[in-house]
Amino acid sequence: MSDDYRDDEFSFMSEHRQYLQDIEKEKQLEEERAREKARLEKEARLKAQREQNKAPAVHPPYGKPYKTDRKIKAPVKKQAQKPQSPPPVKKPLSEEEIKRRKELERRKAAQRKANEERLRRQRAEEQRKREELKRKKAEEKRRYKVANKETAKTRRSAFLNAMSAFLVVVLISGAVLFGISYLIFRLSFASNGSDDVDGYTYTVNGEEKYIKSDISFRGGTVYICADDIANMCNLTVAGDKNEIKYISPGIGNETASFIVGTRRAFVNKTEIRLCADTFVENERFYVPLEFFENYMYGISIAHDEIQRTVAVTKVIINQTDVSVLGAAAKYADITYKIKPADVILSLDENALDEAVGNFNYKINIEEYAQYINPKSLFEYTDVINSSNPADGEYLFTDLISAPKKSDRVSGEIQLRECAAKALEAMLLEANENGLSRIYVFRGYVTDSELSKNAKDKEYTSLYGKTEYDEHRLGLTAELYYKYRDMSFEETESFRWLRENAHKFGFVLRYPKDKENKTGVDYRPWSFRFVGRYNAVKMYEENLCLEEYVQKYLDR
Repeated sequence: MSDDYRDDEFSFMSEHRQYLQDIEKEKQLEEERAREKARLEKEARLKAQREQNKAPAVHPPYGKPYKTDRKIKAPVKKQAQKPQSPPPVKKPLSEEEIKRRKELERRKAAQRKANEERLRRQRAEEQRKREELKRKKAEEKRRYKVANKETAKTRRSAFLNAMSAFLVVVLISGAVLFGISYLIFRLSFASNGSDDVDGYTYTVNGEEKYIKSDISFRGGTVYICADDIANMCNLTVAGDKNEIKYISPGIGNETASFIVGTRRAFVNKTEIRLCADTFVENERFYVPLEFFENYMYGISIAHDEIQRTVAVTKVIINQTDVSVLGAAAKYADITYKIKPADVILSLDENALDEAVGNFNYKINIEEYAQYINPKSLFEYTDVINSSNPADGEYLFTDLISAPKKSDRVSGEIQLRECAAKALEAMLLEANENGLSRIYVFRGYVTDSELSKNAKDKEYTSLYGKTEYDEHRLGLTAELYYKYRDMSFEETESFRWLRENAHKFGFVLRYPKDKENKTGVDYRPWSFRFVGRYNAVKMYEENLCLEEYVQKYLDR
């Protein structure tokens, strides 16, 4: 309670006491006046009686004297009635007097209301204090009961602890003996069957199984049963004991075939080399895990080398709806990384080097050569634009972090491995040429990220509709020097990129003079990875990606 409220309360009590005292004094004065009036009347009667007693006695007729104690009434003289004066005429009150009386009444009413409010607040405060005191007493009583219960519980616990001390010692001793025995057993088992201990535990589509080391791990290579993957992904199995083929469901019927007992394999009729030989054991076909990690889309693989576990699941494309809304899961299509169109030309690396010529690099290009000039010539030439919109989410297993991410961007920027490594080489070469301030602003984007920006007018004005955004492919990187706008065109960094990007497999995705072909305004900051073979041809013939695909690939 505030001090102002206490002052008002004390003032009210003082005024109330003073009011009661004034009333009491008025009553005393009235009583004194009444007693004084009665005394004066009594004295007047006594005086009149004494005067009457002093008067001479007068005998009545017939000689009978008056009684001495008889009161003789004096004759009453009739007084002439005075004419009654007319009642005084009340003088009408002036307006000021009326206002003054109303104001006085209003003040008295306000004072009465204030006094009532103070009294009410005082009673409420007293009630609150009584309730608070009652609550404290109840709380003390409850604590007392709890304390008694805890004391009783403590006594019981102490008794039980004292009684069970011997049993605890016995149990600990038994546990130690059991642990020693189990350790001896495990050591003996490990010495007799080390292959089983060092094996791998596989979880394929939620089903867990253990495979011994001599099957799951050979020559430093982790193997997985391709039959389990085929069952999970509904792949059709064909072939014989020499060649086994797995055909994916859906449109296209993409195939992956393996020459049993060798490293040779074919993905959509394009030959590849595995890291180790395939083999058959107990009528089950085993393939290096590396193949499914690098060449198959639509599955997710979690490999833990320390725990020796491999978990394989199908990729769910509506994970948010499943987890939030409880919708039925929709799985990504099972496809292979190398597409049938990639076999249009059958050129090896040496032929490609002759076709595009040799370039002089200031950096050691050897470790980046396999990424800049990939063997799969046309894997990175897919086009997404207004004429060929995306028909779903693009999922990749070879996404890695992009180099030199801009500090203005939160989170990780990712690109597919060949694009990210080639970009890293290009930025290192630029640095050797004195251009060190080129940063990556944007890379691969997912459907969920695009959906968040679908209603952003600034975003759609820059990139268009989300289904036309080629960043879905994980091959386009946005580069800039200071600002991501047309001012980048005036920088030395852009001029160097325009003249040298093709040496690293990149092209300017939306050139200035190709808007009618690309359907997108000129963007000097957007560079697309297509591989060095394609990039050099596009650079030499001044073709944009749409023109190059139409001229050479017709797809």
